[in-house]
Amino acid sequence: MSKKLLGKIEKSLYEDSREKSTVEMVQEALAGGETALDIVASLSAGITELGVRFESMELFLPDLMMGGKAMQESMELLTPELEKISGSGSVAKPVKVVIGNLEGDIHDIGRDILATMLRVGGFNVVNIGNNVKADAFIDKAEESGADVIGLSSLLTTSLPFAREVMGLLEVRGLKDKYRVIVGGGAVTREFAESIGALYGSTAINGVDVLKEAFAS
Repeated sequence: MSKKLLGKIEKSLYEDSREKSTVEMVQEALAGGETALDIVASLSAGITELGVRFESMELFLPDLMMGGKAMQESMELLTPELEKISGSGSVAKPVKVVIGNLEGDIHDIGRDILATMLRVGGFNVVNIGNNVKADAFIDKAEESGADVIGLSSLLTTSLPFAREVMGLLEVRGLKDKYRVIVGGGAVTREFAESIGALYGSTAINGVDVLKEAFAS
């Protein structure tokens, strides 16, 4: 039954459900003993699929807005539960991450989920928003003393700007200074590897990838 409920939570973000709202199902899952991390994993999968369907024009802006609102409300409900496990498996030393959406991408939700999960995992996070130009990522990383640059994209049209970030790092002699991680509905492992970046398939996986990268 628990897997069935988690599946319903995932699908509620991109399929019209007449049964219960996403938030109601999240509340039910918590009351039934599901962990906040498992619920976030379902929500992350749902928001990723929502982005895929939006880009392929199976869904439209109102669908994206409704799914985003449901996601935001669910994360507000889950954040106190996530904070209770903050520090569990955290990075051994302070690691600062600058994170934003690549130029042309104005979708907040996926990036904000990752920012929340990174903070829970013990990272310092500088969330610089959406539609961020390639040089602005690097400038903010330099200004804030970051260790990681996180690039999020829900749209394939934004992916060339991830390559631009990597190219600018090399031109500015900063290629070995930062770890770069990419993720979001438009990103694949193959793409990440092709530009020499780490890949986070989901928010939770992204945190795990960075923990492993900075394990000591």
